[in-house]
Parts: sequence; structure tokens; C-alpha cells
Amino acid sequence: MATTHALVGLAIAAVVSLVAPEFGMIAAAAGIAGGVFPDLDLYAGHRRTLHFPVYYAVATVPAVAVALLAPGTWTVGAAGVPSVAA
Repeated sequence: MATTHALVGLAIAAVVSLVAPEFGMIAAAAGIAGGVFPDLDLYAGHRRTLHFPVYYAVATVPAVAVALLAPGTWTVGAAGVPSVAA
């Protein structure tokens, strides 16, 4: 599933690249990181620790709001990681 999650992250990054090309690379990196992160617990209680989507959704809302209000490399990257993991 890590590859599927990473591909979803890249798909979101592709949309970001169309809207704001200057953030394409950071969105891609954040998308891959956010897509792979939930599967890091694969061999130890998978879907009970890192794969619980509610926590990522709670982190996504304020991160996306900050990225929309103050777009920058760090804010767009921070918004990308939890939104893909959710």
C-alpha cells in the first residue's frame, strides 16, 4: 500500500503544480512522505497506530489553512504530509 499512497501523494502534487508551479517539488516530496509514513508500522500493529486517519485529518485542516493564508515552501510542505496520510 505504500506505493499506492505515494502515488496519491504525487497526484495531489500534480494538481498543486498546475495551480502553483513553484510549489510542485515540495508538494511532491511531502506527498511521497505523507503517503509512505502511515505504512511504517506495517510489521507492528498496522492500522492501529500510524494508519488511523482521524489524527491526520485533525492536522490537515489547520495546516492547509496556514498554507492558503501564507503560502511558502514550509507551509505547503507541512500541509501536504498530513493530508496525504489521511
